Amino acid sequence: MTSQLKLILPITALLLGACKTIDSEKSVELGRNYLQHEQWQKAADVVSPVVEAAPGNWRAQLVFGQAQAALGNLPAAKSALERAYDADPRNEEAIYALADVLFRQENSTALFGLLRSAGQKLHSAVAYVKLAEYAMRLNDLDSAKAAIQSAIEVDDGFSRPRTDTPYYAAAVLERRAGSKDTAIRRLRQAYGINPVDERVLYALRELGVEIGPNTALPPGI
Repeated sequence: MTSQLKLILPITALLLGACKTIDSEKSVELGRNYLQHEQWQKAADVVSPVVEAAPGNWRAQLVFGQAQAALGNLPAAKSALERAYDADPRNEEAIYALADVLFRQENSTALFGLLRSAGQKLHSAVAYVKLAEYAMRLNDLDSAKAAIQSAIEVDDGFSRPRTDTPYYAAAVLERRAGSKDTAIRRLRQAYGINPVDERVLYALRELGVEIGPNTALPPGI
């Protein structure tokens, strides 16, 4: 083999590898575009070769899992989303997509464990609120209340801007439990954080609270 040929072969191999990487990235990007347009089967089809050739490509697994979930193929969705989550446990898109699949599979133990872990590790009020919402859908009001309290505790305004969502969720729970006064207090706390949230304004008016300078209450448990 000539010296020139020896040089050409490795270069060719590198170029082919680069092309494969670019193709994978383009496939994932195209798959995400199909997801945005609710073309679930096209999204699954375009990333399927990437998933088969490179199971460790968590971005492809995420797209494939989301597409399979939308198509109703829950076992395939769970497998792909677990791969994506294991590769990047801090990716909230993977977490919440997997949580939805676990809920639809009626696996509340795994669902609650996943979202509690996300809330703790990511210091995420969103994860705890989602846990509370799922718990309410499962009529587990004790777990919902505990999750909301955790959401309020981590949504302290220090690590990230405080939001009114945990307080609104708390008001929904209290109204469901028949505690009107507590629901109003939670809504007034939510109003104090975000006085233009239409959900909060509507709920306050529905409960007979007039909006004024004294409506807002400070946040806290």
